Amino acid sequence: QSTYFDTSLRSLSDTHTIVVEEPIRINLRDYVLDLIPYREDPDDFRLDLTQLGPLSLSNSHVPHYLIAHQSVVGAKRGSFEFSPPHSISPLDIPSYYSHTFSGHYHEPQTLLDTWTYVGSPIHFDRSDRGQKKGAILLSPLEEEWSRIYYQEAPQFVEVRAHVDPSPSGNRITICHSPGEIEGNFVDVVYPFGTDKDLVLERVRGQGPRGVKAHVDPLTLPSTDQPDPDL
Repeated sequence: QSTYFDTSLRSLSDTHTIVVEEPIRINLRDYVLDLIPYREDPDDFRLDLTQLGPLSLSNSHVPHYLIAHQSVVGAKRGSFEFSPPHSISPLDIPSYYSHTFSGHYHEPQTLLDTWTYVGSPIHFDRSDRGQKKGAILLSPLEEEWSRIYYQEAPQFVEVRAHVDPSPSGNRITICHSPGEIEGNFVDVVYPFGTDKDLVLERVRGQGPRGVKAHVDPLTLPSTDQPDPDL
């Protein structure tokens, strides 16, 4: 696996892409970037920070940014916080850095106003539901940054089917916001006992890129209800 990734990354060497295999410092005219690749052992990451060290006195006045690819304490992955054993903390980062930008986790987020996960540029799976994706625009001289959202990219969304009983048969309504279904990957949740094929037909008629349907577990008969303790 590592050989595959090494080969695929090195294929980018002829482009305007920098592949970082060891910690490096890039001195630009008006600011400085320190780049540290992923370290499985947090102590190795801390050692990299120590070896890079602060800027020299001659350019200590310029903005200084850290680019990383690490797990940190308190970062969110989906609907929960995930902290691998012996994770680093944003507090481990020396105060001489203007800000830290990191890859690794797909959910865009900022911790303690000092460490920012850029996040994935687009939705990749259902765990990305509800997240705004894009890129970061850094204005190093002003020491400011902002997010640019990629609104046109397909998203994973969840909608619900509402069933109104009627003498002529159940009427199925798909509850969603305007534009939420068309061009997106849709999970539709429907009540137990509803015709799944009819639910899918209602959603497919609104132009999704893909659709799946599953029963709302809260509508299952009492004997089929999931154990709340699991």
